[in-house]
Amino acid sequence: MDIDGNHQAIPAELIPEKINTYATANYANLFITSIDKEPTYIEVELSNNLELVFDLQGNFLRIDK
Repeated sequence: MDIDGNHQAIPAELIPEKINTYATANYANLFITSIDKEPTYIEVELSNNLELVFDLQGNFLRIDK
């Protein structure tokens, strides 16, 4: 599942709830612009181009540089 908002906010209903909760709590002034679901992780890109990596259950793993 790849969702590209083309630098626009992705609707909250398309974002896994746990990931959306984490992003909202920790990056309140930003929004998710893309989601890339890989076989072992989910990567989301924020509106400032920061990439966050989560496991498949939506647990935050790291910031991808």
